[in-house]
Amino acid sequence: LMEYPLLEKLSGPNNAYLDHINKTSGATVTIRGEGSSMSSSEKLHFHVSAINDSVLNSAVNLAGNLLETIYQDYRVKTGAGSVRTESAPPAPTSAPPSLPPGIIAHGGSQPQPP
Repeated sequence: LMEYPLLEKLSGPNNAYLDHINKTSGATVTIRGEGSSMSSSEKLHFHVSAINDSVLNSAVNLAGNLLETIYQDYRVKTGAGSVRTESAPPAPTSAPPSLPPGIIAHGGSQPQPP
């Protein structure tokens, strides 16, 4: 299987994607987990800190859009279709159901489903 540059896809060239999410939303978004500079035993994920729900929701939406773009890119480049293999970008099971897979948020309260 092809090695997919997931960490680079999440952060963007020179951290451009993270910087965009942070500046646009006003939140603090970092990449944590296996392989990141904030490595731990957790799966790779975005960590979102925000001062209120509006800022939190904005960051979560932007990060979710980026994740969907990455999933689409992965499927195109690997021919994986909709099935995720071991090397596919992970979709953590620990995220609250109202957050897109791959995003853990704190600060303010959790976004409420519509």
